This record gives sequence, C-alpha cells and structure tokens, in this order.
Amino acid sequence: MNRSRTIVAKISGDRCPERGCVVLDQPQHISKTWGFRIFHALRLVCEKAALLSATLTTTSLLLLCPASARAQGGVPLWTNLYPIPYSGGRNGISAVDSNGNVFVTGYAQFEIGNNYYDGGLTIKYSNSGTLLWTNRYLCSPSAIAVDSAGSVFVTGVASSGPGTYGDYATIKFSNAGVPLWTNHYDGPANLVDVATAIAIDSSDNVIVAGYSANSFPNGGCCFGDWGYATVAYSNSGVPLWTNRYEGGDTYPDAPAIAVDRNGNVFVLAQSGTAAAANYTTVAYSRSGDLLWINDYDGPGNAADYPSAIAVGTNGNVVATGGSVGPTSSQDYATIAYSNDGVPLWTNRYNGPANRPDDARAIAVDGDCNVFVTGASQNSTYTPDFATVKYSPAGVPLWTRRYNGPANYFDVSLAIAVDSSGNVFVAGYSENPNNVGQTIATVAYSNSGMPLWTNRFDARTNNYLQGIAVDRSGNVFVSGYSEDPGVSSDLVVIKYSSSVPPPRLDFQKLNNQLVLSWANAGFNLQSAPYVGGTFTNIPSATSPYTNSFAGPQQFFRLISN
Repeated sequence: MNRSRTIVAKISGDRCPERGCVVLDQPQHISKTWGFRIFHALRLVCEKAALLSATLTTTSLLLLCPASARAQGGVPLWTNLYPIPYSGGRNGISAVDSNGNVFVTGYAQFEIGNNYYDGGLTIKYSNSGTLLWTNRYLCSPSAIAVDSAGSVFVTGVASSGPGTYGDYATIKFSNAGVPLWTNHYDGPANLVDVATAIAIDSSDNVIVAGYSANSFPNGGCCFGDWGYATVAYSNSGVPLWTNRYEGGDTYPDAPAIAVDRNGNVFVLAQSGTAAAANYTTVAYSRSGDLLWINDYDGPGNAADYPSAIAVGTNGNVVATGGSVGPTSSQDYATIAYSNDGVPLWTNRYNGPANRPDDARAIAVDGDCNVFVTGASQNSTYTPDFATVKYSPAGVPLWTRRYNGPANYFDVSLAIAVDSSGNVFVAGYSENPNNVGQTIATVAYSNSGMPLWTNRFDARTNNYLQGIAVDRSGNVFVSGYSEDPGVSSDLVVIKYSSSVPPPRLDFQKLNNQLVLSWANAGFNLQSAPYVGGTFTNIPSATSPYTNSFAGPQQFFRLISN
C-alpha cells in the first residue's frame, strides 16, 4: 500500500511537463498519461532500482510525484547465530555476493567417528537471513571471497599429507554449496605455509597470499627465515602462477592482498628483521610477473607493522599499518603509490595522547578518498576507535573517535564503504563493569557526520571479525560470540542501508527525453517492456538523451 505523500498536478492541452522525477522510497507506481499513450514509472525498492518508460502523444497529463524519502540506516534487520558444537567458532569472516547473499566462515572443531578434527565451517544465508547451506572441511580458514557467479572461495591452512607442517588450502564451493575443487600449496622447504588473504580479479581468477617458511634456524616455530607466497588459480582451479617474495629473518606476518581492474596483484607484507621491519608492497602483473617492490621504513627507524591494502578506481595503491615515530611509540602510517609504484604521499596519524596508534583496516570510496581505522590510545592508556579520512591527494579531511560506554578497550578492526560514500567501522568494545566485550559498529557520512552506532551482545564475549556492504548499502557484521568454556557461535548481523534512494530525473527538451541522476553507484539500463530483460546502456552517463522517435523503452537505475 502507498503510504507516502503524493503531489498531484494536471496540465491540459499540448503542454508537456518540462521536468519530473522518479525516487525510490516505498514500493508503488507512478503513471503519466498523454491521451491514449502512457508514460509509466515503477519504483522497486527490492532492487534499489528506479524504472521509467516513455512514449509521447500529448493531450492532458496527470502527474504523480511522491515526496522524496531518505533511507533510515542502522536498523537491525536480522541476526543469525550458528552454534559450533565443540571448541571453536574463532573466526566469522564474511563476504557478500551480487544478490546480497552473505557467507561467513570460521574455525570449527568437529567429530568424525570417535576422533576430533580442526577444520572449517562455511555458511550461506540469503539476504533475508534464511540459512541456505553449510559445509565443513578439513581446513582452518583465514579468508573468504565470492566471484561474479556467486561461487565462494575459502583459503587457510591444512595438512596436505603425512610429514607436512601445514600448507595453503584453497577450496571452491558452487553457489549451491557443492565443493568443486581444492588446491594446496607446499613451499619449497616443506615447512609451515599459511594462506591469510584472498582476492578475485575481474576475470574471476583466484589469488591467495600468505607466509611460507624457508627455515627455522633456532629450532623454533616462529622467528626464522620467512617468505611470502602468492598463488593464482583460474576459476576452475587450474594453477596459473606462483611467486615468492623473501621477507627475511622476522616474525611471520599475515600479508594482505588487493587487485586492480586490470588484474594486477598487490601484496602487502613485512620484511627485514624483527627489530627493524618495514612495510613491503609487491606488485605482480595478472600473469605473475614482478612489476615493482616498495619498502616503507618509518621515521623512527624501528619496527613498522603493515595491516591492510586497497586499490582505488584510479589505480592508485594505498597501504596502512602501525609505524614507530621519531617522538611517538607508534602511529598510523598510510602510504599511496601510483599503479606504477611511484610514491605519491605518506600521512601519519598520532592520536591526541601521543600514545600507541595502530591502523588495522583501509578502504577507498568511489571518488578515491581513503579511509583508515584502527585503535588509538587515549589519555587513560586505553584504546578508542579512530577513523581518518584522506583526500585522493592525501590531505587529512576529518578524524572521528569512538570511546564506548565503559571508557575502556575499544578496538576497530574492519571498515567498509557504501555506494554513497558512507563509512562503516566495526570492532570490539568493552562493556561497563568489565562484563565481557560487545561488537560495536559505527557509521559516518562521507563528510564525517555520525549516522548511527549499534552494539551487539549475545554471550559474555563477542568479537568482530568482518564487515561487508551489499549493493543496496545494507551492512553485514560478522564474528563470533562465546561463553568461555561453555559454547560459542558464528554471528552475522544485518543492518539497514544508509544509502539515499536513487533519484532518476527526466526532462523533455526538443522532443527528446533527457534522463539524469546524481549517484555514480548506479547504472542506467533499458528494456522494451517492464517484464523484459534489462541491459546496461553502454557508456551511459548523466545526462542521457533518448529520442521519442524510437520504439518504447523502459529505463531503470540499478546498483553497479
């Protein structure tokens, strides 16, 4: 039922409307009539799409143009907890496909016969929260990604046979949850190999990265000679290439990975020695050729700890982490490189207390603004969420901090950006009176205005592991929830979108229909009738002109 306010106007004779609009807020219809011909606009909230159709012969017009509505973001829509039957549930990493289905994966110990095994569990939920499938496997997962067909890939560590310490293990499931292939990577030293990151390129090839031991000279399992191995597979699981970067005598770091629109691969890792490690960014071509390597050694000439990497639509690469400063113990340090590896800018954030600051995650919006979040200690020696926005040129634009109600430990671990540039950060936050931890999610507009904050408690301790945003701007937060020594669950929470409704404006000029829209996160599509197949109009940008002389067409905006 239409509950929105409606403005009605009537224009007689041969006078046509000069302007109009279609705004997506609630499911309803708009009809515009000239004589015996009909001008329709159908508003579909389920697809975040606005539809418009037009043919023209004029005698009179009835115009219905509902008042614009803005999305109310941050409303909890559903929460799912999946029990882990033994110890475990120690992850909760998530990904979302193009239809808004959400995948969550994590460590789960389970029983086969009378034996217990360390393995993984992956769950798929529909956009409405319905459990679609689960799958278990003998792999401890570290990362998850989804391709354009909705197939899901999980990577981590598993034994590939007797005498192995643990190798990369990458598994593909169909969108129905059927295991399609598994691939292992055992480094040349046949020691510990742990995949920690995964990405899908524009051709749906799968790239995984992790750390791979060369030797343990002191007989230990941690400090030693470590390398970072990047392995690419085709979508069908065929190995395409493998490349290693030798990191040096340091503690094994979990590398991060990103790919650009051309299929180039960027890996961020740590190199050097444990006492004086650097950020190292390594670029490979889509065929695995080494393109460039860049190191960052902070001004403190001490240990620098890389955390996250991202690529903007302009091809620039941004990396962040924690770096010792000349007069501070540790700061956020964010570096930008051109696609060819030329350093563009470096920016450091030292919190107001001049205490340790540790950047944990990075994201880039559609305008190539850069957002960094992490933990920054305050004057009481406890960390707050701290989120910083930089312009594409590296100019600091705003900083926002979140100190939870306990005024104690608040650590931001993940970040995501929607199509309107709204920013979502999430992490764990202590509850008052030291009663466990909660998953806290904070939303800001692109200009830094706080939009909403939500805190989630299911059990005593609740830990954030991942955040994702679907095409409609809905936010999915995932992690795990536990009562220590009793039970634990994988958790997924869905919050409503903060993306304003798409507005498709139209204007009649010289017997042509001119369509315009402001949100670059939507594509213009057309079809010959409402129930027809909508296809993208190649290179359609706002304003878009369509002649009335052609056949009837229906237009819509849909999230890209």
